[in-house]
Amino acid sequence: MAYSEHKVNGCAHKDNANGFGQMFNGGETEIRTQVGHNVHKNVGRTQQGGTGLLLYGPLINQYDFEASGKDDTGLGRWVVMVF
Repeated sequence: MAYSEHKVNGCAHKDNANGFGQMFNGGETEIRTQVGHNVHKNVGRTQQGGTGLLLYGPLINQYDFEASGKDDTGLGRWVVMVF
């Protein structure tokens, strides 16, 4: 699943105790996430923008965490998962 404008301040804000993956975790299905957000501004618990990918199911076995990543400018414009 792909998310744009998730409005989560990268879970870097002190009031965000849970990460993006923890919002969807809790069932029997194993998940992987890749999240990008603006790291240059910490305006509050929520902020405009952000991108994220959520992976579950058989593709997890082919997911390459080391090759996956996010926008190097720190603006959260894109994220990528490599299989």
